[in-house]
Amino acid sequence: MSKTATETRRFGMHPKLLLDVIQRQAGSLSKAVLEGVMNSVDAGATFCRVEISEDRVVIEDDGKGITKRKEIETFFETFGAPHEDSEGKTYGTFRMGRVQMFAYGKNKWRTGPFQMNGDVKNDGLDYHLNELKVVSPGCRIEIELYERLYLGDLAETERTIKKWVRYTPKVAVFINGEQVNIDPA
Repeated sequence: MSKTATETRRFGMHPKLLLDVIQRQAGSLSKAVLEGVMNSVDAGATFCRVEISEDRVVIEDDGKGITKRKEIETFFETFGAPHEDSEGKTYGTFRMGRVQMFAYGKNKWRTGPFQMNGDVKNDGLDYHLNELKVVSPGCRIEIELYERLYLGDLAETERTIKKWVRYTPKVAVFINGEQVNIDPA
């Protein structure tokens, strides 16, 4: 019996499946915002400001941000890459939290010398990357919501986020200008 050549192959994922994962990962807008706050903690930020209104969410911090193109390729555009123990992350495990933000609206991320614009509803998995001359400290995420929040939903979202971040360590968390967390110690 003659042997055939053995080839090592890799399974892939159809883009439709990844878009479905993005939609299913997003439990609520409150959870998506919480993921942004947790990213701030993991980035070593001293503050995280959240502004939320009927049509927009902004999450901004002074953490380490993304400063190299390789970090974008490895960490921003690749979902599911595990964190290394040496990174000292408090929350992050598989770099999937940001997909929840993508599910709720057009995203504009500004970090280091980069701006990334993504709109999964209209552009699928494509996003636009610009390298700018001005370096921004930390990270700023602007989400133009796909669906406008009713005032009651806005109030409930704000209440839920405040409850969830009340004992967030190491970072001063502000929501619409008010510091909402206390030191858990």
